[in-house]
Amino acid sequence: MLVGFRAVPPIEKPSWLDLDSAHAGHSLNVGFFPLPATALPKARQWCRALQRQVEATWWAAIETHTHPRPGGDVHPETEAVMVEAALSVAAVQVLYEIFLAAYPREVEGDTTSSTFEVHSHSVEDGKVVSGLKLIRNGEMHSETIVAPNVERTLGVPFTDGTYGYRIVPHWAAYQELPDEFREARHAPKKGKPLGNLKTNQIHHDHYESEVSERLVVETLLDAFRFFARCDPRIVAINESGEARHFPLAQIVQADYERRHPDQEDRAVIEKELRRLCESQRPAGERRILIDSLQDEHGELVQYCGVTRDSNGGGHFFVEAPKQVLRDITEHNFPYFLQDDGVAHRVVPDESGGLAIDLATSEPSSVVGPDDRESWMVWHYMDAKDAFQYAKRRRSDLR
Repeated sequence: MLVGFRAVPPIEKPSWLDLDSAHAGHSLNVGFFPLPATALPKARQWCRALQRQVEATWWAAIETHTHPRPGGDVHPETEAVMVEAALSVAAVQVLYEIFLAAYPREVEGDTTSSTFEVHSHSVEDGKVVSGLKLIRNGEMHSETIVAPNVERTLGVPFTDGTYGYRIVPHWAAYQELPDEFREARHAPKKGKPLGNLKTNQIHHDHYESEVSERLVVETLLDAFRFFARCDPRIVAINESGEARHFPLAQIVQADYERRHPDQEDRAVIEKELRRLCESQRPAGERRILIDSLQDEHGELVQYCGVTRDSNGGGHFFVEAPKQVLRDITEHNFPYFLQDDGVAHRVVPDESGGLAIDLATSEPSSVVGPDDRESWMVWHYMDAKDAFQYAKRRRSDLR
């Protein structure tokens, strides 16, 4: 080797590098709100930023200090996700301002005088963008932070032999946001009452209706889709003409996850799965009711029991009374009520409720969980997640 030169070892090129990024040409369909040529460079830069940040937020879910606690449960930690999500909503806000500048209000203070604002406040994706402004303003101007909720964690085995966790973050419910986010107001002038909200009320309303309790990444995919439909020319695309960074990588996916802007939300898939489960018989040969859950007013909300399989095995379930009635009347599925070592067949009564047929009886000694809390947890999980409900009701549909 010549004197003065050194060997440089090659490195593996990261797959996420944007070295081959391009944009749709000017002659293509320019969407609902085509930007003027002077605004395109900045819009493209910030759309590229948003695309990168959505992917960064996705990967940040395995970059947290989530860890197991004594007792077996997992303590979720969210800072890395919060960092990337905050930068994502900042990019969303910049893009919104670019389009608003191109389609400004014709009457100062009148949102209905801007065709872009009218559109953004009338479509679902645009309402998501509007709702995210509440987060952006809070991040920029508040002294407090908003931490997403985590109700689900997944174990992640890495190829180097280590093990980590992935969190699945949701935005906080509106009422769970810090007071400074929800109640921040302009300082009152001397002798005047407290000023208006720093963030316009419409953004509060849209956060509550369109963003609250939704998956963080899904709302960011909505925001990207909104701007891409306004002017597709701003989207960074790959050599195949598809939007860069999508679909998002699969990370120990347990069931359905939305990983592309054009895919359906998980909530839509869950609604269809729940409808499919309820419209067909439960799995197994019979169900035995052994307990029930009531609300704070003493009203029955769930029956609890065990599903018996043909092989003699079984699993616990919780089911709403109206679904039990539907299973019996529409699906002809056998339910039994166990009491003091005897089970009687459950039948519909004349009032549209449930009764037991005392003429049918058989020995039964099904035992439920030791703690009532288990029934409550299963009820909560089934209500929140259709895939958990399907797991207990129709394992063949998972």
